[in-house]
Amino acid sequence: MGERAQPNALLGAISQRTICRIGLLIGTRNVRDASGQAAADSLSALRAAALDSVLGWQPTADATPVEFREGRLMRFADGVLWWQDDYEYEWDLRR
Repeated sequence: MGERAQPNALLGAISQRTICRIGLLIGTRNVRDASGQAAADSLSALRAAALDSVLGWQPTADATPVEFREGRLMRFADGVLWWQDDYEYEWDLRR
């Protein structure tokens, strides 16, 4: 979803702590329930599976483990419930 870096900490070189935000978009629907309640009920299991696969993962050896930041309903339309969970990790940009 994006990255943002802190100001450079060195003279004559680059050293910036960088925060990377990842968004996982989950879509679920139940065609027998137009209200969305059945889709909402299945959302918990889908979010738990996503959380288990991403939480604590380290993209590189020098990165911090991925942490959960927030989750939110993105949209409910045509019987499909869309939810997004955001995660972050930090890494050092050095050149």
